Amino acid sequence: MPAAETIALFMAAALALNLTPGPDMMYVTARSVADGRRAGMVAALGKFQRAAARVRSGRVALLRAQDLGQLASP
Repeated sequence: MPAAETIALFMAAALALNLTPGPDMMYVTARSVADGRRAGMVAALGKFQRAAARVRSGRVALLRAQDLGQLASP
């Protein structure tokens, strides 16, 4: 298991990447301006769900690789 400092650093980097503006944030802003607050909230929820799905699929892939012995164990 990674050290607590490594996990904290990873979480901070992941949060920073999610908060930085990009094309998805421009989409949320455009939806909010064009169609109102509710549409902007729905777009933001979709962005969050996509990010959560990526995290879940990455976790599954790492666990599967560990089960198959493709990752070095300490």
